[in-house]
Amino acid sequence: MTPERSRVFLDCTIRSALAAFAIGGFLSGCAVQTDEGILAGPALTLGTSNSTEAEVLVDEKTLPTTIAVLPLGNQTTSDLAIGAVRQTLSNHFSSRNYRVMHTVDVDRRLALAGLDPATDADLDFSKLRTILGVDGLITGDVTHYEKTFAGVGARISVGVSLTLLNEKDEIVWAASNVQRSYAGGVSVSPVGIIVNALAAAKHLYGDINLFRAADDLGRALAKDMPAPERLAVKDRPVIQSVAHSGASQKLNYGATVNFALEGDAGLNASIAIQGVGLIDLQEVSPGAYSGQWVVDQSINIESETVIGRLMNDAGEFSSWVSPYGLMTIDNTPPTALTDMTTTSRPGAVQLSWSADYDGDLKTVSVQVQGRDAWQRAAPIDQTLTLSELPDFAPTQIQIMLEDDAGNQTAAQIMTVIAAPDPRFSQAEDLKSALPSVVHGAMRLRKAFGPFTLSGPLRVATDGVLLIEPGVQLELAPNARIDVLGEIQAMGTTAAPITVTHQQGVAAQAFLIFKSVLPSRVAGMSVQHVNVPFQILAGSPVIEDNVINGAFNAIMMSGSSKPLIRNNQFTNASASAMVLSEQAQPRLQGNQFTENQPFHIQNSSSYSLKVTGNTFDPPASTMTILGPMED
Repeated sequence: MTPERSRVFLDCTIRSALAAFAIGGFLSGCAVQTDEGILAGPALTLGTSNSTEAEVLVDEKTLPTTIAVLPLGNQTTSDLAIGAVRQTLSNHFSSRNYRVMHTVDVDRRLALAGLDPATDADLDFSKLRTILGVDGLITGDVTHYEKTFAGVGARISVGVSLTLLNEKDEIVWAASNVQRSYAGGVSVSPVGIIVNALAAAKHLYGDINLFRAADDLGRALAKDMPAPERLAVKDRPVIQSVAHSGASQKLNYGATVNFALEGDAGLNASIAIQGVGLIDLQEVSPGAYSGQWVVDQSINIESETVIGRLMNDAGEFSSWVSPYGLMTIDNTPPTALTDMTTTSRPGAVQLSWSADYDGDLKTVSVQVQGRDAWQRAAPIDQTLTLSELPDFAPTQIQIMLEDDAGNQTAAQIMTVIAAPDPRFSQAEDLKSALPSVVHGAMRLRKAFGPFTLSGPLRVATDGVLLIEPGVQLELAPNARIDVLGEIQAMGTTAAPITVTHQQGVAAQAFLIFKSVLPSRVAGMSVQHVNVPFQILAGSPVIEDNVINGAFNAIMMSGSSKPLIRNNQFTNASASAMVLSEQAQPRLQGNQFTENQPFHIQNSSSYSLKVTGNTFDPPASTMTILGPMED
């Protein structure tokens, strides 16, 4: 028969099988479930039912000796049955005297060659045989997959159409079959116990009944499949099923794997796994074999087949690949996240990492020093926030990574700091002697002070100077800080930033703002600096500061628009504030006390609003020069 005639034959037999399945008898109130959902439909006949058509097309001499079951095409709306059906067919066909190539090996070789027989048209079968090293090929399709419910019972129906090609591309066998498996109790044999456990843990790809139907399908097809007698082995052991508890999961050191095999009684049973070796099984009842194996720390394998072996006293053995799933053992810890960054938050720190991590990384766990609990996040989240941390207090944390096999990295120790400014945690620490220029984020911490400013310091346009509460600054007479970038001084009433003169000589200046970037100076206590703040540009926030004994506490010019809020200006020897040009400050809640002769001198183009501030002596034309609004 030509391949074209065979294809017509197969199509006809499949249609006939499905028609026979459909008209065999009905019960009302049945539903059919596919991967897309449950569809209303006619009920199916209860009881054992199958349809089979098979044809042997050549004599025994033309049969191949080694065969590979190629990836099956899919004529259904589901991909669920493909894997279980194909592996089970391979097992049963090996009982017909053929040497059957493992499906995993078939797929690996095809992938290396860039071929997919399930989807590629116009395949060169001769090339396939050469790639696979076999003289026979089984091709075909999964033609039928349905899950049906009748009353309280359920069943799965699986159908295939197959052809067997020899080395001359002759179709030597063609068959189609539909098998159905009913829901019910699983055997309490060692195999049944493992399969039950896999199903309960959702490690089975599909339904137990799918594997039952696939097994029945393979057995029915193998029954009518021609067997090359020249390859027959006398009294060859028979294997019925092989199962293991490590299916569809990643195992690591210390995990216990259970194995079970059912077959002929009184023989030697074992499990073979590439990269592991042989694991002996013990016969626990006639024809039922089981054993356990504890995963060794030195073993790493990925997607290896689990093969049951049964050998008689003559040394003749049979092999059976477990269809329930491949075995993966991963004893390699994940790679540490080298790009971990921290971002300060008020009372918190946010940890972040990129999405470029090992594919098997499962959990990022973090423990704060002094806390028992670990915080956990999935790597895909790329962030985790540690809350309820004291601001400005270095806090030690441990970071540990775990992959989906349970392997853990050694704890990585980091120190983080919560702060109102997000850059504080990653800023560079400055030590007691300050530099002449600040680039990037640099911070002054109380622990490294007091700090001496011996001359001019410039915060560059790309720089930010961060100052935590409690820092002490001592200024030389010619010292000053020119702010072209940012300054963020975060003092508090309880822990002010103190600024004093050096060696009893008053400093001429302190902060000179020349930037439009958003600076903030808070919680400072400034003593004996002639002009603590000069604001030439921008809108810095000056709040909660105490300035005593200045000549002019704040001088504002240009088009500056600072927010000056809740400060205390005391004992200025000229005035607390001097405004010129287009300066337009906003004054809120400030206290002006004993500033002589003036609290404020305003020669700017704008009238100054002083409402909401307090003055002692009171505000008047004698204490405030220039235009004002009360």
